[in-house]
Amino acid sequence: MIDETFLNARADAFPDFWNRRVDAAQFEFQTFGYGYEICFQTNHRAVLDAIKISAGRYPRAQALPDHPKIQIRVLVIPSLPATPIPENMSELIQTVGVGDLLMQAVTPWLQWVTDISARTCAMVISEALAREPWQLSRSILDRAMLNLLVREGVAQLHSTTLVRDECALLFIAPHGTGKSTTAFHLLHHGFRLMGDGLLFAREVGDTGKFELMGYPVGEAKLTTAAKPLFPEWDGEGLELTAHGILKHIVNLRAIAPHKMIDTSVVPQRTILCLAERNGQPHTTAERLNAEETFTRVLPDTIFWDEPEAMLRSLHAVRRLIEHSDCYKLTLGADREQLVRTILELERIPI
Repeated sequence: MIDETFLNARADAFPDFWNRRVDAAQFEFQTFGYGYEICFQTNHRAVLDAIKISAGRYPRAQALPDHPKIQIRVLVIPSLPATPIPENMSELIQTVGVGDLLMQAVTPWLQWVTDISARTCAMVISEALAREPWQLSRSILDRAMLNLLVREGVAQLHSTTLVRDECALLFIAPHGTGKSTTAFHLLHHGFRLMGDGLLFAREVGDTGKFELMGYPVGEAKLTTAAKPLFPEWDGEGLELTAHGILKHIVNLRAIAPHKMIDTSVVPQRTILCLAERNGQPHTTAERLNAEETFTRVLPDTIFWDEPEAMLRSLHAVRRLIEHSDCYKLTLGADREQLVRTILELERIPI
């Protein structure tokens, strides 16, 4: 009888022309995040370290009705060059999108293809990259995961997000404005960090209430200039360069888990602040209407994609803004007055 037993017994008789056996995925890791079941597969044990780092950055969220799954397969190819990994790998990624396919590469370390509609991603990487777990996790695995998530009709904002009681506070601003520094000040006033990077929001039915999900969970960033202001938040020595600015990673999961949120949240109230800095000593807040806010946040939300996908996400962004209290927040140098101004926003009646 010709069946799988027959094949296995005669495996050596067939040439492994496509590397089906040599590079078969041997290790599997399953986790849950953003409402999805996420399955990672790899043929190299070292990749598991990167996978576990990534899994810790995804918040536990309400399970979606159809129980969707995301599959990410990582194959290490020993024949790829052992060239050292550049520190700015995330800035070197080249991407081409054709329909529902994304093709991405950083030569000679990796290539990967994502089928967005199937929620699958397959990548081949060098052994040198496999042995850099933090870099592989942050620059590659998380990018693959978030590329799939953003196509699912959620609102995406580049935001530092904090939560206190039933109120979510969103800071949106250009890099270097002081979003993260402001967040660290507020951690001393009862707020917890949801995410210092991205915010994803999914409307709960048609209620105007949104399930908020942050990224990366448990990690915050401080610039070299701001780090001396917070000696109590001593990081683990990890650094990240974004848009030419060196930032130090603070792992709240390790040093202050009570100051972070690792689940999704459906707040009763959302305050969205478009932050800027003009060198003045005092912080001021000016109310904005939904249309003006929507226009201003467009550069800080989704990127150009297929029109149908873009419209779903933009609709979610608009709905989130329409159900938020929106302000232009000019950050001043007086730290105590800055905190007071933000706390007053939280206490303003809905």
